[in-house]
Formats: sequence, C-alpha cells, structure tokens
Amino acid sequence: MNILVYYYFMNKDNIVLDDKYLIEQGKIFISGTQALVRIPIDQARLDRKNGLHTSGYISGYRGSPLGGYDSALWKAQKYLIQNDIIFKPGVNEDIAATACWGTQQVGLTTNSSLDGVFSIWYGKGPGVDRSGDPLKHANFAGTSKYGGVLALAGDDHMAKSSTSAHQSEQSLISAMIPIFNPSSIQELLDFGLLGIALSRYAGVWVGLKCVTEIIESSCTMLVSQNKKIIIPKDFLFPIGGVNIRWPDDFLDQEKRLINYKLEAVKSFVSINNLNQITHSSLIKEIGIVTTGKTWLDICSVFIELGLTQKKLKKMGISVFKIAMPWPLETSALIEWAKGFSKILILEEKRNIIEDQLARALYHLKDLERPKIIGKTFGEKNIFVPSYGELNTKIIREIFYEIFSESQKSEISIFLKGSERQKILSKNQNEILDRNPWFCAGCPHNTSTKVPDGSKAFSGIGCHFMVNSMDRKTATFTHMGGEGSSWIGISPFVKEKHIFQNIGDGTYFHSGILSIRAAIASGVNITFKILFNDAVALTGGQAVDGKLTTIDLAWQLFSEGVSSIAIVSVSRDKYIPSMKLPENVSIYSRDELEEVQKKFRDEIGVTAIIYDQVCAAELRRKRKRNIVPKPKEEIFINKEVCEGCGDCNTNSNCVAVQPYETEQGRKRKIDQNLCNKDMTCVDGYCPSFVLIEGIKKKNTYSIDKIKSKILKLTPPSLPNLNKDYNILLAGIGGTGVVTTGSIISMAAHIDGNDSSVLDQTGLSQKNGSVFGHIKISRNGKEKTNYRISDNSLDLLIGFDSVTAANEKSIELLNKNRTKVFIEKEHTPLPVLSEKPNKENSNKLYLSLIARKVGEKNIALINAKERVKSKLDDSANSNLYFIGYSYQLGLIPVSLGALEKAIELNGVSIENNLIALYSGILDSNTDTIKKSNNCKSKKKEYENFNSYLEARKKDLEEYQGKNYANKYISLIKKIQEIERRVANDRKDLSLSVAKNLFKLMTYKDEYYVSKLLSKKTFLDEINSNYEKVKKVTYIISPPLLSLISGKYRKNKIKLGNWFYWVLLILSKFKFLRNTLFDPFRWTKDRKDEVFLLKNYLAFIETLDIKLNKSNYNIALQITSLPDLIRGYGHIKRKNIENTKLLRDNLVIQFNREKL
Repeated sequence: MNILVYYYFMNKDNIVLDDKYLIEQGKIFISGTQALVRIPIDQARLDRKNGLHTSGYISGYRGSPLGGYDSALWKAQKYLIQNDIIFKPGVNEDIAATACWGTQQVGLTTNSSLDGVFSIWYGKGPGVDRSGDPLKHANFAGTSKYGGVLALAGDDHMAKSSTSAHQSEQSLISAMIPIFNPSSIQELLDFGLLGIALSRYAGVWVGLKCVTEIIESSCTMLVSQNKKIIIPKDFLFPIGGVNIRWPDDFLDQEKRLINYKLEAVKSFVSINNLNQITHSSLIKEIGIVTTGKTWLDICSVFIELGLTQKKLKKMGISVFKIAMPWPLETSALIEWAKGFSKILILEEKRNIIEDQLARALYHLKDLERPKIIGKTFGEKNIFVPSYGELNTKIIREIFYEIFSESQKSEISIFLKGSERQKILSKNQNEILDRNPWFCAGCPHNTSTKVPDGSKAFSGIGCHFMVNSMDRKTATFTHMGGEGSSWIGISPFVKEKHIFQNIGDGTYFHSGILSIRAAIASGVNITFKILFNDAVALTGGQAVDGKLTTIDLAWQLFSEGVSSIAIVSVSRDKYIPSMKLPENVSIYSRDELEEVQKKFRDEIGVTAIIYDQVCAAELRRKRKRNIVPKPKEEIFINKEVCEGCGDCNTNSNCVAVQPYETEQGRKRKIDQNLCNKDMTCVDGYCPSFVLIEGIKKKNTYSIDKIKSKILKLTPPSLPNLNKDYNILLAGIGGTGVVTTGSIISMAAHIDGNDSSVLDQTGLSQKNGSVFGHIKISRNGKEKTNYRISDNSLDLLIGFDSVTAANEKSIELLNKNRTKVFIEKEHTPLPVLSEKPNKENSNKLYLSLIARKVGEKNIALINAKERVKSKLDDSANSNLYFIGYSYQLGLIPVSLGALEKAIELNGVSIENNLIALYSGILDSNTDTIKKSNNCKSKKKEYENFNSYLEARKKDLEEYQGKNYANKYISLIKKIQEIERRVANDRKDLSLSVAKNLFKLMTYKDEYYVSKLLSKKTFLDEINSNYEKVKKVTYIISPPLLSLISGKYRKNKIKLGNWFYWVLLILSKFKFLRNTLFDPFRWTKDRKDEVFLLKNYLAFIETLDIKLNKSNYNIALQITSLPDLIRGYGHIKRKNIENTKLLRDNLVIQFNREKL
C-alpha cells in the first residue's frame, strides 16, 4: 500500500461508509452483498478505461442468501446512476432472466448508440430452478460482444432461510452455464469481473455461486483497477464467432455451445491461471482438490492442527483450488495430480468436480494415476458428505481417516476416538434454541388463526413460521404453488375445505396462477392473502409493482373468486365511495373468525384479503418519522393480572412477557419490543390500561460522561499476531448484526484486518443470531469467516439462551475464553403460545459454566443500567462493547469505535452514551463481581417475612380479622406438617400461597382498589413528564347481566373512570353481604365456592395427612395456582382442574400409613 493510501486510512475523519464503492485502489471494508453491488460499478469503470460506451442492467428476485441484494442496490443507487447502470427488480426470477436475455439483444434488430449492455441476473436456488427455461434459451443464444451476463445463484446449503438445502450447480449445468465458485469476498468481486469478461469472450452466461457464509460476511480487502484479465488470442472460433446473432439456427446454437463456447471457457480459465496450487509439496502423498468456501475451511483446519507449510511439505500434502468447477479445465490439474498416492476431493453437496476429474485421470499410466477419495472411500459408500455443508469438524474427521500413522504423528492435537464419534453422531437438531417467531405486533399473529374444526396450509414467507406453532397449519409448497397441493389432495380426503395462506409478495410473484388453477379445478378453498405492504422476510422491501387491496379485489373478482372479504385493522379507511366488486365485503380484524366460518361453508374458491402493515416495516417507518408514532402505550397492572395468558392467546406476541412475582407468574409489556398492535388488550382481563402522555426526555449529558472517559487510563489491548476471535450471541432483530459491523468497522478504521460472519437466516425473526468476528494485524494466514472450535477469545451473550446454544458452546475454551452475559433473561418466544412454560436462564448459564468455569463468566445487567440512563434498553449492546473494551478484551481503539458508531448513523448519541457507560462501570468495577451463575435467594423465601407481607395485604383487602384467620390457618398447617413430615415445609408454603390467592379473589372492589392504587399510578408516572390520559379496558360484570354481548367483549373508559374505581374500592365492606350487588354473579359464586372447598380440604389434613399421602396433599393444595383468569377464562380453568382434583382426593383418602 503506498504512503498516500496508508495516510488515508490512518486519518479516521476521511473514512466514509461508501468507501466500499468509492475507493478504486486500496483497502476497503465490505460485505459479500456489497461486493456484488460493486461488481457492475467496477465493470463500468473498466469499460470507460478501455474506451467502451456501455451500460449495465441488473434484474432478479430476492431470496436468501441474496435477500438483501436489492436493498443494497437501492442504497447505492446514485453510484449506479453515475455509471449508467439500471436496476429493475423482476416480478419473478424467470421474467427477470428473460429481461437480462433481452439486454444482449440490444442492437440486433433495434437501434442503439451503445457498444453493449452488461447484465447481472440474481436469484436464490429455487429461483434458479424455476428459471431453467429462460436460462437455457438465453445461454444457447449467447451474449453480445461487449455485453455479457453474470448469473448470481444464491445457495443456502443449510436451509437456514429456505425450504430446501439448495445446490444450484446441477441446474446451471443443465443449461450449460459455466460456474465460478468463489472462496471469499475478495474472489466474489474478482470472479464477478472475470465472469463478465468471460461471458463476452465465450458468448456464454456465467454463473457465480453465492453461498450464505460468504454473502452474509463482511471483511477488509484490497481493491485495484490494475488487475489484468487476459483474453486468449490463439483459440479458434467458428466463422461468425460465438456471440448472439439473429437469425440463428437452433441446432447451430447447440453445436456452437458444445464445440466452441465451453472449450473457450476452459481456455480462458487456463490462460488466467484461475485454478491454482495453493499448498505445494514435492513429496506426493495426498493431493487435496477443493473449491469455494471449503478451501478456506481447509486452511483453517491446517492452522487448528498446527500444520504449517513446512509440515505439509514434509507430510507430502498439497492443495489444488478450483475456481470454476464446471466445465473443469483439467490440463494443469492432471499435471499436478500425477504421482500422488491419493487425491482427496472435498466439495460440498453432490459432486461436480469428482466425476470430471475421474474421467480426466483415467488415461494416466498406472504409476501416475492416484487413488481418488471423495464421496466414497473404500467400503464406505458415504465418506465426504453429499448433504448439508462441509465444516472444519467434518474436514478434521476426514483427515483423521485418510492420514497415515506417520502423518498423524506430526499432529499433536487430533481428537480422541470418543470425541470423533461424538462429531459423527451429533444430532444437529438443537434442543436449547430460540425458534424464529413472528415479530411483536406482526399481522400474522392474528391472520394465521383458523377456526376450530378447520385446517390450513402454509407457503413461502414470514407466515411459514406458523408451522412451528399450534395453529392447525401444516405442510407448505414452493413459492407460487400455494393452494395447488389441495387440488391433488381434496378428491381423496374427508375434509371438504382448506384455508391457504399466501403473502402479497408471493401473489404478485406467481401465486395468482395457483388461484386461477384452483378455480379451474373446482375445489373448495379459501385463500388468505396476507397483505402486509412489504416483503418482510428479506428486509421489508416493497412488492415489485403497484398493488393495493382494491386492485387485488378486482383481480380476484375478474379471475372468478366467488366471495371476497377485506379484513382490515383499519376498517374505516374503506369509505363507501371506493369502487369495489359486488362480491366484496369489508370487515374489521375482530370479525376474522366469523368471516372464516362463513367462507369455509361456501362452495368454490373464496378469498380473504387480510390488510395490516408489516410490524417490522411499520417500526422502521416510525423510527424515521415517515408515519406517526401511536400516542398511547399499553401497561399491565401486575397486581390485577392473574397470569392466565389469555393476552398471549389473543396476541401471540413476544412483547407480552412473563413476569415472576411473589404471587406467581404475571405478565408485562416489553415497551422496547411493543409495536402497539393492541391485540393483547383483547385478553379477557381488566389489568390493561392505555396511557397517553409526554415521555420523559433523556437528560443524560454525553459531554459530561465523555469528560469522565477522558480521565481514564486506556486499556491494554490484545495482541494481534494471530486472529482475535469474538462471538456475539443474541436475538434476531435486536441489533446483533449492527453491533458486529461496528466492531469490525472499528478494527478496519484502526488499519487492522477484520471480518464478521452474521449467522441469521430465518433467525432474524426473534431466533438465535450469531456474529463471528475475527480481527488480525495483517491477515496473512487464510482462514474462513467462522470461528473454529475451542478458539474463542470473547463471548458476548446479549441473550443467555443463544449464548448457551451448541454453536456457541463448541467454540469456548476454558483457558482462553472470557464470557459476558446479559443478566436479565429474555423469555423464549414459545411462551407467547404456551404462557406457563418454564422461564429461567439457570440451565443455560450452567451449560456455559460447565465449559469455561464460573470464574470466566460475568453476568451484567446491561439492559437495566442503560434503561436507567436512556429510558430504553435498546442500546444495551453497546454497553457490553464498552464494558469489554475497558477490560482490554476488544482489540480496537476508542476513537475507532466512536467513528464506527458515527458511520452507522443510527441513534448515535444514545449508542455513545451506552458505550461510555459500559466503560465507566467496567473501570469502577461496580458490577464485575456479579460473575457467579448461582441465583440469589429472594427475600420472600423467608417464610415468616412472606406471611407478614400477606397478612398486611389481607388487612388491606378485608380487615384484621380476615387476616388473622389466614395466619391461624397457616400456623395450624405448620403444626400438622411438623408432626407428619418433620423438617419439610413444602405444604405450608403451598397452602400459604394458594389460600392467600383464594382469600383475595379479585372481585370488583379489589380490582378497583388495585387499579386506583397509588403505587400503580406512581409506576406509570415514572415513565412520563406528564400523563394526559388514562384509558381503562374492562368488561363490567353487571353489563354482562344486562346484555350477552358484553360477556366476552371489553369497553374503554377514560380518565373519569378513575373516580368510579376509587369510590367503588371504598365499598369493600359490602363484600359477600346481602347488600353486595356482585355476589349474585357467576364469577363471585365460583370464587366463594372455591374458597369454601379449599378450606374444607385443609381442615381434613389434621386427621388424614400422613407420610404416604403427603405429596398428594401437596398437589391438591397447589391446584388453585392453575385456576387463573377472569370470567369465562377462569371458569374454563375451574372445569379443567375439577377432574384432576377429584382424582387426587380419591388417591389422598386411599393412602394410609
């Protein structure tokens, strides 16, 4: 690097995010996706440099791992425009491929001033498959002399965000499209430019394989406009050449492709020396042939095993890296392979190289021909796996199998046999994980519900996640096939109807054809078209074309759909003057079940257009002030809440979270997650209130905290003679990816090499997300972007569940790894559906401690500390970074971190405050001592203190006599328990808890008291400068007596209702008297009965309790904890526990000493 470039990078103020596109010579920090954006920009520069007047064209359809490509192109739009590059996303992949084919026809039969148009097509693996027809036609036809087409094939080998573990090579080969397989982001860019040059030269489309691990990584790399691409001069082309022409004979196209074009491809690969010997050895024992990212995996394994170039030469091991696996250029490969004892071919998925190489080596003399080891080896029919992906663990195991004893002797750290067996037999389905889940407020939380007695099918999109939920939904189809499977199923099953979920993006892509097919076939089906106004699964992009619910309704009507319902969260926006088809009706979201019940009984094809904006996209727009933020926030009065989970059942929302109290599990709203969807308030419970007010502003001074930072002694940073490895483990959608980018960019700003691999996929939706960060001084040693086992230096667990995931645990090293974990446990998403499931981080912390020891773990309450300063815990990730930095565990400078946060451009001040707060807390050691994983005992575990607290509550509830009655009953149970069970206290604790619950049943007087209680109002006021409005959401029992419609419905009452509550709470003396107007309601009768029943049972304990039936008594006395909720919810729980109680009482009475 020259001195000017070096100075540029040392001067942090010069660095901007768009350096990745602007810098033509030097060092940049870039992601795999951004490298794909840079390819056409660099191609335009090269063409101008070579005196060509060209334009560029990009089209395709998003999908993982290319899900963010279109977003990155839009962000770089000004650079595309500057370089005459047009980006037009396709309606679907095959239409886009046809458009790219069209770019090569510019000038054939039309007039153009351009020398040519170079084009890039993109699509994920299934999109490659569906585009086989245009890909084959276009490749047979050829490319223009100064055009060329690069086909980006996105392969998700581990099906992280796909419904198939995909490999695109076979589809491209069937179209006879040559394929580059890059091993790194550097090669992604280099091969892209080589691909366009090759496409022009040989008249073929050129495939570029884009695997998840490269596309979703970022790294520092060198760019140069001086890299030479050599065009073969001696290859003999047919008369007329090999480029596109018109007219053209179809058989001539095939002959030209096979006899000339593909041979020209091999000539191009050969003259540019693209296939290379990367590790040479004069001793020829084992030759390894590989391609793509597997090459970096092999390099990483060599480093893990301590195999230097010198050792490899001594062991007779050499590596040959293939740039283009098909068609395989074999001349250099054959020369290299001669004389090896064995050739090991390591390639992911089904073999591409192996068969070609076997044919090429077949004609060698016996003494020259090596033994080929690949997908099979000796008697093993399966050796190198043809499924999943290859990784360093698998490669280490393969090496162990094929290395001779003398070669193994050079390696001191090979695994023991039992450990190797564990790798081979490991079940990859992890038990301890966060399953992806709908976002808070996601429309699919409601839209994917179906009535009892009905079933639904899923398809492609966010709504696919419903398959892992209890929603009577199963199976799926490929994109655009939604509903067509029912055409084949329906004649042979008893069910006469099915609901089919389909996203609006899929509908526009190709799904309308399935609706047309269903109408033609005469099946009974209701399509639920989930109109979210965004393609949420891949980043919130807009649907590629104009589509409104009104347009959609008219399209469906014209296709012949018999009945159409628009179900909207905002019914009022459909004003009468809007022109709608005659068979369209408008409904509110609350009426969805009614509509579905109606449509499932209709003959033919019906459709429900569910109209609600994507929650994630709505959140983005609110942050950018594109749409206004809701004025109201939801709060739950935890004392009123019964913990029944009906709010979870109604909303399926991850923002409604369990909250553990002395009185058991309640619910709270996580305001950081809440998208104000409001479906949770439909839970049949009076604990919800809506608050409108002026939020408290952050008064924390960034200048004040920065002045404190400047007085600190900077930490000693880690040595960077080798990779320094950091793993970020957190939850999708909480800034894990952004935090990884900030650290890696900071390392780049410091002039070091860095990389970050973001493992997300579908996990970006509330699932487990990992960021593998590697930082080094010079990056001379080639390694993959993923951190190897037992080589982690720092684990930052923003979430304990993700930190304890097997993918994290296997990286830990007791002698090397330091661990920092968020102390506050974030509930698993499944608790939205199963609200009574275990909710604790103890197991996860114990797993981490077992691997590294408790002394290497620090529990940090980052969320609480950041929230105390910013009234929001969203920036807590940066607190962790500051905390770890000050301990000397993150090898970047503070100035670089500050610059990286500034470049990120989002919530800059709050992120800096969080960073500085972490630094200060770390330096003063205020929380570092919280590094044990054992939970501390809570105060209420002191039984006497617990009883005193309950006595006080009961006095407030009904009076001293009532409270004394409770205390005397508990003392009596204690005496009985001491007599029967000696030192056990479980029964006393159970009765104390459950009797208190029954004695303080939440009638109108008590709920009024709790809702008007000063402590609750103080809690609300603490969040606001001024509270303007309080709205209570209740279902008054007296109204249900007047009208049946109020039995499950709720009404909203304003500020004035506080005074009603306050007055009503004073009339508690009427409770259960003849003058109590509420004693006649079903709810009150149930509660009085439950209390009498419970008291009657504990009275029998004095005579009947013995050691044999003690545990049964414990179960019976704990049953009230299962009876939660209000009204019909509580009655349902009473019914559910009645049979259980009756059976337990029978068992209790049978058990005798």
